[in-house]
Amino acid sequence: MDTNSKSKDKSKNEKQTAISKDNVVVDSETELLTAQVTELSALVQTLLEQNKKLEEKSNTDNISKNTNSLYETEEERLDIDPREYIRVVSLTDGGLNLSTNTSVIRFNDFGTSKSVTFEDIRAIVDNHPLAAKEGAFLIQSEKAVKALYLTEEYERMMNKDQVENIIKFPITEIKNTLDSVGKILKETIISRIIKGIVSGSIMYQDRSKINEIGNHIGKDLYKIVAEIEDNNK
Repeated sequence: MDTNSKSKDKSKNEKQTAISKDNVVVDSETELLTAQVTELSALVQTLLEQNKKLEEKSNTDNISKNTNSLYETEEERLDIDPREYIRVVSLTDGGLNLSTNTSVIRFNDFGTSKSVTFEDIRAIVDNHPLAAKEGAFLIQSEKAVKALYLTEEYERMMNKDQVENIIKFPITEIKNTLDSVGKILKETIISRIIKGIVSGSIMYQDRSKINEIGNHIGKDLYKIVAEIEDNNK
């Protein structure tokens, strides 16, 4: 073999070696990128699953907060013993008399609660349908509410603590609540706010919020307070 042929073979081998090395580098980079993509995909999937669990928990918490807080008991079955006692809470600011078929049950003031048989509660709802639907009192048994066909009305019901602390809500939420609750419960909320202003409680010292509430319902709450204070002198 002549010198020129040896030189050509040597050059060819060097090129092939270089290409082979380049391929090794490319393959290594490809494997690295593939591994990184796989890791990122796994991370994204994990984050999505965690986010889904958080959303499900949040939805569950919101449902519990907005609905179940009204009740002492929550049950699916609606077969209720007429003699079963269920707690009833007055949401009327002042005295409330509720008639059964045999007697009158007296609630002296807002927040007063009594244990009443389901038989008597059914009679009360029959005798006072507007009071039952508009929030004059709260039945603290989910199965009783369902059995008495009040589920829809109770979707916009409030409990005693929610009424007492409504002034702490953002003004938009207060307005929405006043627009959604029944007429009697709305009157109770306004009455409790007025009493809170009269009491001088720090909870009711945001004049801007009070004025917005008054404008929303078309009443000058501070004028009403002034009249009450003048009458008490």
